[in-house]
Amino acid sequence: MINPKQQRIFERHLAHVPGSHILKASEYKKVVSCLHYKKIAKGQNLVDQHDDRNYTFILKKGFLKIRSFDAKEDASYVSFLSPNMLFPLRGMFVDSRYCYTVTALTNAEVIFIPTKTFEGLLKSNHKFSLMIIKKMQEVVSEEEIFIQRALTPSATKRVEQVLKYLNNHHGIELEGGRQIPFPLTIKEIATIAGTTRETADQVIHELVDETELEYSRKYLFFPEIYTEEA
Repeated sequence: MINPKQQRIFERHLAHVPGSHILKASEYKKVVSCLHYKKIAKGQNLVDQHDDRNYTFILKKGFLKIRSFDAKEDASYVSFLSPNMLFPLRGMFVDSRYCYTVTALTNAEVIFIPTKTFEGLLKSNHKFSLMIIKKMQEVVSEEEIFIQRALTPSATKRVEQVLKYLNNHHGIELEGGRQIPFPLTIKEIATIAGTTRETADQVIHELVDETELEYSRKYLFFPEIYTEEA
């Protein structure tokens, strides 16, 4: 449990979380009373796949990677979380365990409440539940658009679509272009694109040679000309 000083600080954070204004005074007070805060060091897991689904989180600072693993312990799904994102949305009222592992790509900070408290709000507050449903719809729509664009037999095109997706959803403006603010390995890009590491590596090197992309120390940078075309 956070101390009174931290509570005041994170009450202010909570006030800026989308949907917090929808909560009734009694609900808001209940959330604050069971609010937790945690710092996660780069490379540390916040939760592991199949852990008990005890908490619902809001990412306040930094970037997180989510991965699902198959029976062979290979990553079968990879995605990323940016600040102010609420997670996990998948599995509400259904799953008793987390369906993916969450790892800090940078030093990160989260606030979180018990899953039972969060799901209780969804049951008791119609406006809040409607807001969460809309948020889930946005996520699903974005995923569907990405899948539609990535449904091509060309592995090269799939890698290019992944790069555009990352740029559009996670890129931050810098002088001369946009940069993904967290490290990405070639293997991770290949997993998202559904191709081999060798193919992803080849596509990235071709884009680098054509000055449409910079890749250094696992960080992607998209020059302005590439960003405009994306």
